[in-house]
Amino acid sequence: MGSNSLHAPGKTARVDRKLSGDFGGKYALVSAEIARLDGRDMEAMRLYEQAIQSAREHGFAQEDGLANELAARFYAERGLREDRACVFA
Repeated sequence: MGSNSLHAPGKTARVDRKLSGDFGGKYALVSAEIARLDGRDMEAMRLYEQAIQSAREHGFAQEDGLANELAARFYAERGLREDRACVFA
């Protein structure tokens, strides 16, 4: 591994701390979309919830709206009732 590797000693911890703050919700949302595309529905649901919660905690209104919209589409594509998606609202 090169010196720029995320697996370099101490670097992973710094990345994890940063992800838990400013970028945690964005990372969770992208991960939810990947899980959705891979057919890992339970993981996608958990990650959508995490993305929404993070956006709200950090006051990211646009990210909150996007995460809710994508979660609602996810539920609608699976024929789940709309009130199931309200868990995220």
